[in-house]
Amino acid sequence: MGLREMKKVKVKQAIQRETLRLFTERGYRETTVEQIAAAAEISTTTFYRYYPSKEEVILSGIHERGQGEGLGEGLGGGLGGGRERSLHFVSELPAGVSVVEGLRAVLRGIQRSGALEGDRGALLARLRMINDTPELRALNAQRTQEGLRELAGLLAGPSGADPDGYEMRVLAAAVGGAVTETLRYWVERDGEPDIGDLFDRTLELMAPSLER
Repeated sequence: MGLREMKKVKVKQAIQRETLRLFTERGYRETTVEQIAAAAEISTTTFYRYYPSKEEVILSGIHERGQGEGLGEGLGGGLGGGRERSLHFVSELPAGVSVVEGLRAVLRGIQRSGALEGDRGALLARLRMINDTPELRALNAQRTQEGLRELAGLLAGPSGADPDGYEMRVLAAAVGGAVTETLRYWVERDGEPDIGDLFDRTLELMAPSLER
């Protein structure tokens, strides 16, 4: 990574850090973009160069975790940072393998992307903020819905199934809901047990239905 890219990462990290701090201290509605920019020691113009709104800081911070810049939530909305890694693991699977193996590759990609690693406290705070703030919760639900079609493609890829077919769309919705609920369970218990172990358990619970 060059100096220019490193500087961009540092600016993003500062914006994300100060947004989370101000939201926590003052509240989501009471915090303005101008206050965030001042706390991050940048101009408002620079803020908008990185993010279109204060809401996007929290959500994209989650989605970009796998790129070392932030942290993410829901499947299409929770863990977008693992997308490229998930695609990599799915692409390595031989043609004709089961949907369960496709799902296993997706979850393996999320776990190894870095999306669930790093500052556990910051991740918990972000996810709690999304769950507790109606505006963020609604936007995240929209992102999750948008991600289901891509998830259907990931699941269908190895088996050669039609990603737009009824079966894959229903499976993607079920998997997305299971991942979101797993994250909610993890947050409610203050980050315990290990999130990787929980995802393994998620797969165990879903496998019988997926293998029918």
